[in-house]
Amino acid sequence: MRAYYPCFRHILIVLLVLCIFFICWMTLFDPVIGYANNSDFIRQSSCMGLWHNHADLVKTSGYPFAPSPNLIYDADVQMSHCVFSTDNFFAHIVALLHKPGAVVPYWQYAGVKLLCFATFFLLAFYLAGDTRVSAYLVFLLVFLDWSVLAYVNTMYAEFSVISAMLLIFILGAQWLTSVEKSDYKLLMLLVFSLCWLGLSKLQWSIFASLLCVIFAVISLVRFQAWREVLVFLSLGIALPIVYSMINVEHLGPETGAFKANKTNTFLMAVLPAANDQHAALTHLGLPEHCAVAIGYSWYSPELANGHPCPEVFNVKRSQLLSLFASQPSTFFTPVWRGLSEIRPLYPVYLGVIVPDSKTATVKLKVAQSIAASTWLMRLPEVVFKGLVVSVMLINPVLWMLLIKSIRPYSRLASELRGFLFLACLGGLTCGYAVFSSVFGDGYIEMQKHAVLFLPGLLAVLAAALSCFLWWLGCITQKDTLPQRH
Repeated sequence: MRAYYPCFRHILIVLLVLCIFFICWMTLFDPVIGYANNSDFIRQSSCMGLWHNHADLVKTSGYPFAPSPNLIYDADVQMSHCVFSTDNFFAHIVALLHKPGAVVPYWQYAGVKLLCFATFFLLAFYLAGDTRVSAYLVFLLVFLDWSVLAYVNTMYAEFSVISAMLLIFILGAQWLTSVEKSDYKLLMLLVFSLCWLGLSKLQWSIFASLLCVIFAVISLVRFQAWREVLVFLSLGIALPIVYSMINVEHLGPETGAFKANKTNTFLMAVLPAANDQHAALTHLGLPEHCAVAIGYSWYSPELANGHPCPEVFNVKRSQLLSLFASQPSTFFTPVWRGLSEIRPLYPVYLGVIVPDSKTATVKLKVAQSIAASTWLMRLPEVVFKGLVVSVMLINPVLWMLLIKSIRPYSRLASELRGFLFLACLGGLTCGYAVFSSVFGDGYIEMQKHAVLFLPGLLAVLAAALSCFLWWLGCITQKDTLPQRH
């Protein structure tokens, strides 16, 4: 059984209620806070005909300077631009509630998102028995941050990425506290969350597949549950395949996104970091004339009259592994710079408030004053990067401790095992967010591509705080050895 000191329990409840009010104030009441459209809205808007509504602007164009005051539903479906994602669900619900030509206030779109997430979060929170305190903390830390909430009032798929990962944090931590066997209600919700994440964006589909492998290993080592092992492994194989199949027209080698990603990864990020650039070109199978393109991105003006190194489109990312081994600077230098590019933990190139609104300006300042991201950005850059590197370096050690603790004979308190798993997942998420962004699309839109970096870091913080509160005696476990004295 789980027990809290009464005053501590009341404090958590008060904080949770205040957090809910804050979320509603930020997302449902004008002027709302939300990221502007960098033109990526079209990937979702074209699926059901729900568009951003800027006066005197073509609906298919972007406007990164400020969010639109509302949305417009005209049922103009343009499937050639549609990218299928689990995040489409919310826009489809809004479309069903309106007739073509309707102007849709952002609070309605945000309300559908928050209502769906609240349903699954409350269910996950109910199932999070021994680790409920960490569920409290990770939810508060993540959703009290304006940089996260700003995705609610957008048509970016990042909302689904964040929401699904938050559920995985909560459910994964509780799953490891089970003493005898798996909780099938919890496992069903965990599988749902993995599907939600894995079918949201390709970048995170691969990460969801990695998580499935981890859960399969834990199912085998801790529970000897071969059925769960089969389920997780099958899911891990299926998610990236299904996502690629339903979006095959947008992922092929002839698409602009594919060419941009290869250019930004190899020419912009990796090759400039090589100590011997000519040897690196040879290693990747690129001709000598590609040397003039080193340092270019897909958006460099030099590419306006043609790509100087089209051969880069044929380079495989698997070739990076041997390049890293022969020239380690091609790994460490881009990652180190990536940690600089990820600051200040939100896409600074996107407007978040309606122009010339004093109310919106005050609202944003209040939100920023209590956000964890704001306090992290007050750290000197070297200290911040050192903190992140420390989290990444200690993560393999935590995984080894976790593997030891999940064996049946382990006497580690069950909730500590859950907190440890939360820290492991958080650190892994941080690392993947950085590596997949840098070696997936260079430094382009780093803050947005690495959207789970901040939630991962906050999950580690929530795990540390949970352990500290357990040590203080604010949380006690009465029926799990070893007992605390």
